[in-house]
Amino acid sequence: MQRRWLGILLGCACGLMVCLLVDGSVSEADLAAGDASLASTGDSICEQVYTGTMQSVYRVCSTYGITIAGQEAVSYPTYRVQVTPPKAPCITITVTSRPVLSSSASYPLRRESIPADVQVYLNPEDGYIESDNPLIVALASELTHGMSREDQAVASIIAWVRSHIIYNEATQDNSSLRVLETRTGTDQGFYALTAALLRAAGIPARELVTGILNYSALGASWSVPAEGDFQYCVLIYYPGLGWVPSDPQRTINWIDTAHIASPFALLGVTDAFTSTRASHSEDVTLTEQLTHIYADTVISSGPLYSAANTNGSLTLDWSPKTILLALSRTQPATSLTLTVASLRCDSAWELTSAAAWLTPTITAGSARMAVRLDIDAGSLPTGFTTTYLTLSTADASGLPAIARMIPVTVLLGDPLCSIHLPLVSDP
Repeated sequence: MQRRWLGILLGCACGLMVCLLVDGSVSEADLAAGDASLASTGDSICEQVYTGTMQSVYRVCSTYGITIAGQEAVSYPTYRVQVTPPKAPCITITVTSRPVLSSSASYPLRRESIPADVQVYLNPEDGYIESDNPLIVALASELTHGMSREDQAVASIIAWVRSHIIYNEATQDNSSLRVLETRTGTDQGFYALTAALLRAAGIPARELVTGILNYSALGASWSVPAEGDFQYCVLIYYPGLGWVPSDPQRTINWIDTAHIASPFALLGVTDAFTSTRASHSEDVTLTEQLTHIYADTVISSGPLYSAANTNGSLTLDWSPKTILLALSRTQPATSLTLTVASLRCDSAWELTSAAAWLTPTITAGSARMAVRLDIDAGSLPTGFTTTYLTLSTADASGLPAIARMIPVTVLLGDPLCSIHLPLVSDP
């Protein structure tokens, strides 16, 4: 019979036996790494997070008239197209984009949270979406390592594709593996590699072919013919929300109003169509700027816009998340390592302590760092004592300051003993 064991510290204080589970252990290597910068030696790309509403109204005409075959509206959580019934030879198309994502989906996704008819979009497509290829599987695992939310994993993958693939309209082979190997592709190649990485990461993804016009959004225009063109985008499945569109060449969890999804993916098919943007409005607000740091070289650093999540951005990061320590009255002092970072493009941070017995040896930085914490609990009463570290942004971006409280709990025993108890027995 094999046994799996759980280590438990028992504080023998005031005649009571108190169990304490310690969140992570501190090794000599951890302590040696304290106060060291963990910043990547590669490059980064900045993701600009927006919220609000953008709307464009187009008048599209054809000398042959236009039939929309009953597809007067297309709707996704962050994007909607409404077509006014045709008045030959023109129709009016209203496109509304809302870069607002309302998702609390955790990551990795639980398979049971994905409907059976959606799970097919986790499968590879031979010679096109090679999500089972070892190179793609390894990259997807690297990009999503440590992620706890689906939108975080999605952003990491799309930001990598945006910053590592160069658009080349002459590309003939737009399969995901070929795009990864050559680092070039058309919009179809951007889609294929994004979908392959998402599927390899356990996130359903499928294609969305839209029309696209040469109008700007958020100050960035699209270089397409006057009559428009096709554009491959990606639909990403969020449990409880459905399919959410992204354009891996520019946007995460939304697409702008230069895109016109079905029923008018006919743009670019023939020059018999002419289009005019009758009106355009952008009632949007920049809410955050997040950096994606890579160990390799970024080869494309154009605009990258994402939809704000109503559950907030993951702006600050630290590990371990909770600190629980057991110390004895005879040896009340120790040190441990806390890794901290601001994920903003301007990555400055500050770290402060609410108690004199807990001292961070570095209180400010501008990169991910391992900071040594010195603890001297000699003045504390026997039993549990909790205080807090405050990790906050300290950048000059003009964005609102963000702060997070990190609990630190010490159990001081007199004496302190330790035993090991079996947690589970396997036959």
